[in-house]
Amino acid sequence: MRDVGGGLPVASGDGPVRAPLGHGAAGRVAPRPAAPGGPAGLGRRLSDKALTESLRRLLDRGLVERRRYAEAPPRVTYELSALGVTLVDGPLRALGDWVVEHGDALLD
Repeated sequence: MRDVGGGLPVASGDGPVRAPLGHGAAGRVAPRPAAPGGPAGLGRRLSDKALTESLRRLLDRGLVERRRYAEAPPRVTYELSALGVTLVDGPLRALGDWVVEHGDALLD
């Protein structure tokens, strides 16, 4: 099992958004996260619509912050808010640690 720490799931569709946020800013120029369920264990890419909807839910709940830059072309980054950091460093890290320790038992 791999470590799932650093995540930020809020709704079932938000799981794939959690990894790129971590503890630094991320923009949409970076490769989009893979969604689970692709062929042979390879994830498929999130659509722009799914990524936008997930980020909006995270913004609405105060878990991420959006920063716009007055540049050409326009640039936007997303970063964990202070509340989001407490979620990632607290219960999600504990859940990730539990999965690393006990996850194999779930697959038996």
